[in-house]
Amino acid sequence: MKGTNMFSMYIFISLTVFFFSCNGQSSTENSASAKESGKNNSVKRSPNHDLAKGKGALSFKLDGVFYKTDPAHTKCWSANNIPLAILMAKGDGLSISWQMGYKAGETDYKLDGDSKGTINFTFGDKTYWTRSVLGDDYLNIKITEVKDKYTVKMLSGTFEGVLQDKEGNKIHITEGIFITDDI
Repeated sequence: MKGTNMFSMYIFISLTVFFFSCNGQSSTENSASAKESGKNNSVKRSPNHDLAKGKGALSFKLDGVFYKTDPAHTKCWSANNIPLAILMAKGDGLSISWQMGYKAGETDYKLDGDSKGTINFTFGDKTYWTRSVLGDDYLNIKITEVKDKYTVKMLSGTFEGVLQDKEGNKIHITEGIFITDDI
């Protein structure tokens, strides 16, 4: 049984690499800026919104500043047979990734005590994690939509939390939203 799980994990990771190496986006496509005015506090799904044209969207507030990633480089998904969900998102000077256990039908997740570094938010050269084993660093994720495409489940939802860098500096992320329109 253990060999089967390892093989399934290998297939899942291989598919992940394949999806990101074949996304076919040109470097001249519209790229979202990492920082914008804090006046637009949410990403709304509408045909006229520029993020709806991409494959995904991710935005959040940090210290009152609104951040968002490039729609062509934002995705959150799981495979039908593997209880793991992955989010990968990039923007101008911004990189976000998380890996978490995922169970179909479950909506609320609290990720904390991440000694393996499976959650990270990188701003320039500074990376933040949920490193503390005391539970005071966390990322709360709520899955609000699941769309099936072939053997992949595209996930969308919200998030907020407290993260910490290697020097112990903490940041509080609020109003986080992620949308996956396509892989």
